[in-house]
Amino acid sequence: TEFDVSIVSFHTDPDEKNKQSTFYVIQVKTKVEGQEIEWTVQRRYREFCELQEKLIEVYPEVKEIPFPPRTILKLSDSVIEPRKVELQAWIRVLLFHTITRIRSDLELLAFINASPIPIKGPATIKVLARKSQEDIK
Repeated sequence: TEFDVSIVSFHTDPDEKNKQSTFYVIQVKTKVEGQEIEWTVQRRYREFCELQEKLIEVYPEVKEIPFPPRTILKLSDSVIEPRKVELQAWIRVLLFHTITRIRSDLELLAFINASPIPIKGPATIKVLARKSQEDIK
């Protein structure tokens, strides 16, 4: 299953520890049985870093994909906007990677809030969208 992924916006809000954090809003689109499904998921930069680390453990070639570095500067729109563009490019490269194992990795699919659901037995897997937190509200 192919995914169209865009980071459509970002916002800064208190996190679970009441610390100001930037959340990137990822819009995901796919087609299931000819019907387009769309949802959003919010992720922090830290979560992108954690995903990158997990993927590199299994697929060392992921380290070659450009990833925005951490910054010690106070985050402002002038820092966040370019990072948003770089994170979007990074996730798109993963989802369209020539190595099927990478683009179908369960950690990666969970990151974009997609769920593998077996259809017609264990040999056939289709990826269907789960409702994101945004959809539940």
